[in-house]
Amino acid sequence: MADSIITKIEQKIETLISAMTTSEYNFNWNSIVEPSEVENANFPSAGIVLIEENNIDAPELSKDCEDIIGPTGAFANAYYNAIKFTITIGGTAGTPFSDIAAKKNALNKALDDIKKLFGINYFLENSGCSSIMYRKAIRTINKDNTSKAGTYETTWIARYYQDRKNPSLTAEV
Repeated sequence: MADSIITKIEQKIETLISAMTTSEYNFNWNSIVEPSEVENANFPSAGIVLIEENNIDAPELSKDCEDIIGPTGAFANAYYNAIKFTITIGGTAGTPFSDIAAKKNALNKALDDIKKLFGINYFLENSGCSSIMYRKAIRTINKDNTSKAGTYETTWIARYYQDRKNPSLTAEV
């Protein structure tokens, strides 16, 4: 049985983040962990959580949107869906940060890495994802521990077409 499209998207995101190195990015990224474990993992690490999936089909029989997103809905045998998810980034450095400004800079550079990653891989090849888009980031600085940077909780939207009769398949639109 084929993996679901959501599973493929999640796996692709994890694979891409884990593969980032200083040959193209600011940091060598570490493993993907549970979001609650990010701050204690080696810096930089990431945790991914799917928040919700929404159907974003154009209104039924609307020809106004068909040229933008393609034909979807009951008559096209395709769902057009959007997954909202967070990627929490942060971690604990092997060497303590010199000050709050150093923590902010490290977190900002890690955020730059994630944005660059999905700027290059905007459709998550071989996952069924038609686009991935950045929405926002909320930064929290750890002021109590000199080795812990804090976190950025970033929000993303991944869009994909799904076959209505076989939801594990990407729809042909």
